[in-house]
Amino acid sequence: MRVSSQPGTHPPIDQVNDVFGHSAGDALLCEVAARLQGAAYGAFVARLGGDEFTLICDSGPQPVTAEVLAARLQAAVADAIEIAGHQTRIGLSIGVALFPTDGADAAALRSNADIAL
Repeated sequence: MRVSSQPGTHPPIDQVNDVFGHSAGDALLCEVAARLQGAAYGAFVARLGGDEFTLICDSGPQPVTAEVLAARLQAAVADAIEIAGHQTRIGLSIGVALFPTDGADAAALRSNADIAL
C-alpha cells in the first residue's frame, strides 16, 4: 500500500515547508508518520521520501484487510494537525497492490501500488 498526501483542499506537505519552513514540514511529517503507525495495527510502515509512505500488511483476508486499513489511515489524518501554531489538514491518496494478484515481487507490488495512487 502506498500513501501520499493529497493535493486539493488540504495543503500538501511541501506547501507547509514553503509557508512555515522546513522544521514545520518535518514536524508535520513526524505527526503524520505517528498517526499512520498508530492506525496500522501492526502493519510495517516506512517513509519512502517526500510525503510518500509504504505499508506492508501480511495478515488478514485480502482485499478486505486492505480496505479496512485504508479507512483507518484516512480517519487517522482526518483531524487537524497543529504546526507552528496553525491548524492544518491533509488528505491521503492511497494505492493498493495485493500479492500475488498485482505482483509476484516487491518491485512489481510497489510499482502497481504507485500506479493505483
